[in-house]
Amino acid sequence: MEDVKEIIHFWDTNGFGLTNTYAKLHLLSWLDDSSFLQPKKMILKAMNIACANNQRKLNDIVGILKNWENESLLTV
Repeated sequence: MEDVKEIIHFWDTNGFGLTNTYAKLHLLSWLDDSSFLQPKKMILKAMNIACANNQRKLNDIVGILKNWENESLLTV
């Protein structure tokens, strides 16, 4: 539950869109439906990278996460 709060807080405070519930739920699905060893850390890292590149959309984050999974990068 704490993982969910941390991800949602980051989303809400970094300009990804407060009202986009679908995007938040889709992003949170990566906590359970990924092969990452530390999914919360990986999601937050992807969000940080998206912010640094000024790309604050769900597709940007998911693209980063998919690339990491495809390259078997499973931990930060």
